[in-house]
Amino acid sequence: KQGEALEALSSFRQALERDLHNEDASKQLTRLLEKDELFEEAFVQEYFEEVDVLWVVDNSGSMSSAQQQVMNNFQSFIGGFSALALDYHIAIVSTDMDNPAQSGKFVAPVITTDDPDPYASFLTAVNLGTCGSGSEKGFDATYAALTEPLLSTTNADFLREDAALATIVVTDEDDDSSLRPGNFASWYNGLKSDPDRATFSAICGDPGFTGCLDPFGTGVIASPGNLYVDAVDQTSGIWQSICTNAFDDALQHLSVTAAGMSYEFALSRDPSSIASLTVSVDGTEVPYALNDGWVYDADTNSVVFNGEAIPGP
Repeated sequence: KQGEALEALSSFRQALERDLHNEDASKQLTRLLEKDELFEEAFVQEYFEEVDVLWVVDNSGSMSSAQQQVMNNFQSFIGGFSALALDYHIAIVSTDMDNPAQSGKFVAPVITTDDPDPYASFLTAVNLGTCGSGSEKGFDATYAALTEPLLSTTNADFLREDAALATIVVTDEDDDSSLRPGNFASWYNGLKSDPDRATFSAICGDPGFTGCLDPFGTGVIASPGNLYVDAVDQTSGIWQSICTNAFDDALQHLSVTAAGMSYEFALSRDPSSIASLTVSVDGTEVPYALNDGWVYDADTNSVVFNGEAIPGP
């Protein structure tokens, strides 16, 4: 019946085009379209089959709580990779560029799909402690890790030509590197022939002027991560608040992004109301819900999926 209604409206429009002076009919058409118009938009979820993931973790004195949250919720990250059967490499460096033993060098062997227990290997490697430099240099550490001389020596066998690249910085301070966001982003995007296959993301303090307060009772206030968020915006990545009390969701979003997928889909038109939106994945309607459903983000005019509702490829 809906198709018949739309066909009738089309015929009505054609009739109006033959009679451009029919003002009453024109007003009638406008009212009909406002009442009955249906707009449908479709998206295809794609993913990278191979991805190299570099974690850049702040190991300064205030990072104990955040490191623990990453460890507690890492299953939300690696679980997505396992479900997709991705061919992955995972490596970890610190933000400490003052200690010659770190300074962009991997803190543990590269974790690969062949690792019998990648979860345990990551937990061991990411537990960096809090004795690192208070001058956190995530950009410089990333650059050192992915360039010579480390790339073919200490950090060999990580970066693959045909794999996508995802870097994730975890820090409660803004960057103190010699590189600035624009220069860093230009270099980083050039690491792959298709810049969309190189994403730089951050778990950092909320951008702005005040930062945010650690919700886990430590009293730590994370500084605004303005420089990191600037780089994220230029490298197809995402930022997640280090002050979130839902680290599982944050790591799931980072996993989805690293795999080349999306959990947020921008609409080309504004809906007349949220109640008028119907969202389906593979023909099955998804509930409007904060958990395992979708919500509407008015700021970006986007449908945002969460939990088990995030569409697969």
